[in-house]
Amino acid sequence: MKLILDSPEQALKFGQALASCLCQENCFPPLLFQGELGVGKTTIIRGIVASLPHGNEAEVSSPSFNIVNIYPTEPEVAHFDLYRLQACGLDEGMEEYLYSGQYFILMEWSEYLPEDLWPEDYLLISLSYCTKGRKMEIKAKGSGEKIYTCLQNWDVRGLEG
Repeated sequence: MKLILDSPEQALKFGQALASCLCQENCFPPLLFQGELGVGKTTIIRGIVASLPHGNEAEVSSPSFNIVNIYPTEPEVAHFDLYRLQACGLDEGMEEYLYSGQYFILMEWSEYLPEDLWPEDYLLISLSYCTKGRKMEIKAKGSGEKIYTCLQNWDVRGLEG
């Protein structure tokens, strides 16, 4: 699936629609985000988190210095930013968050995590700059396909690219 986001407001709306699909399906596969600096990864995540139960209690920001932020949502979110890792790999503490199954994983800069360490199920959201704003490509594996199908039924008029 390929979409065009022409504003930060559309990125937030997409995040809200994605959260709606996640809650509707009661399925929370890890969401892996890829794309250049400033392309809108954190904005989409802000829309997702704000739309989850207790999301109003979370202050979403890119966890560049912490590498992972935990938000008091339902389910509880572990928001990763792997930009600083770039090839160093995960430490034990990060692996615990990623593989425990206790957290809904939102991972920015997932391209810095070797694919053999990716979760079995995921929704991959790749963003890039284009003349109309941001081009977004979505791919799914395993339980992520449930969310992909839900998104296909979402009203994307004007966003298809």
